[in-house]
Amino acid sequence: MTTEPAPALSVAVRRVRKGLVMLVRAATLVAMVLAASLWNVSSATAQELWNGARLGMTPAEVEATFPQAAHGQWMVSGDDTRLRVGALRAGGHDATAFFEFRGERLSAVELELAPGAGGGPIDTAGITRQMSAKYGPPTDCDQGEGKCEWRAGEVDMTLIHTRDPAERVEILYDVFGALRAPAAGRAMTPLAVVQAFYGALAAGDGERASRLVVPGKRLGGPLSAEALTGFYSTLAEPIRLTAAWPHSGGSVAVRYLFTAAGGRFCDGAADVRTVWADDQLLIEAIHAYSGC
Repeated sequence: MTTEPAPALSVAVRRVRKGLVMLVRAATLVAMVLAASLWNVSSATAQELWNGARLGMTPAEVEATFPQAAHGQWMVSGDDTRLRVGALRAGGHDATAFFEFRGERLSAVELELAPGAGGGPIDTAGITRQMSAKYGPPTDCDQGEGKCEWRAGEVDMTLIHTRDPAERVEILYDVFGALRAPAAGRAMTPLAVVQAFYGALAAGDGERASRLVVPGKRLGGPLSAEALTGFYSTLAEPIRLTAAWPHSGGSVAVRYLFTAAGGRFCDGAADVRTVWADDQLLIEAIHAYSGC
């Protein structure tokens, strides 16, 4: 047998509960306002990545900073968004910028420098001197590999080029360690890197896939962003990884299916070799079998 509470007591209990709910809602609202304020302050005062683009900027803020963005191209892949903006200048050369957003906040800028209209070579030594004058001596520089790095505060700057200075040159500005960190909850293993690579290819995103390739093979050849996008974005049926298993020496064996633009079906296999380069586990080579 239960005893019903007195009416006055029931009213008091309901009032207390209502008061607690209102207090929690008010506290939540205050926390949201404070968080928004902190974001606004941090994006306004955050460290510069390149030419006025700062960490934490929203897409609208980037568009306001670069008028050329009005004619830019948006690319969406999962939670990541990239804005491609051409008709820019950097280091005395024509440049295309890729602004990368994570969670609607700017996290990286990638520049692609191209030879001038007359086909003159890109002066990589001159660009290296410009970077050193602004950021100090490189933290690491290997001209044989075609890469130099600088660090300022929480931002890494990486200059990547081929031995032939007439080819395209890249400069990457990103948060220190951001692009080196494995995806949340996943270990940085050869298998994880290879799966991420083929996941990007399945989306036809050669730019993202090439980030998982050693720097020396990103600017030209079959593992360059241009080549990967040109092939995998035009497939009649996208590539699908059906099996992947690691074996000795940092290599991963894979099986995959796709249908080419002309209708040819491929049931392919390959051996993908990964290596550690600059504290990253990256793809060095892919040896395909079965002719596809």
